Amino acid sequence: MYYLMEDFDTLADHALKDKYPILYDIMIYKIDGILNKQILKKIKNKYNITYSIEYLSVLWRKKIPKIISQQAKEDWITWYYSSRKKGKWKKCSKCHQIKLAHPYFFARNNTSKDGWYSICKCCRNKK
Repeated sequence: MYYLMEDFDTLADHALKDKYPILYDIMIYKIDGILNKQILKKIKNKYNITYSIEYLSVLWRKKIPKIISQQAKEDWITWYYSSRKKGKWKKCSKCHQIKLAHPYFFARNNTSKDGWYSICKCCRNKK
């Protein structure tokens, strides 16, 4: 059980800490058992953002688990195609990150030589 919790802590840090610091702080506060009203005050003081208690509950019950599960899926796909099955890798022409040429990271494009768009899904969604 200890290693399971360590893996989850690492995954949650990787998914939330840098990309979504507010959500990371909410997660830490909720794990520490702090009440929603106190969390709202801490978020207001630290980030100068006001949320409702209902929205805070939605973040805790829906958005935070979704982000963590997506990161777990991404990590598993990358691990699987790196260590178990040989995967092809591709560099995004926009963010210049090297990612797996897989439908999770790149959309298919029948007109290109390798069959994938040159821009990853993350960059295309930001656009």
